[in-house]
Amino acid sequence: MSINTLEDLYIEQLKEMKSANSQALEATKRLVEAASDADLMQALNVGA
Repeated sequence: MSINTLEDLYIEQLKEMKSANSQALEATKRLVEAASDADLMQALNVGA
């Protein structure tokens, strides 16, 4: 998509933030699965 207006820029930025958030959530879920310490698992789950 070409960016011609501030609205276009805003929409693209929102899409990028949503993608980054989804990627971070997936990474956090994998970290929870790999964690062996209960406190670490709990801390990661609070953020997930």
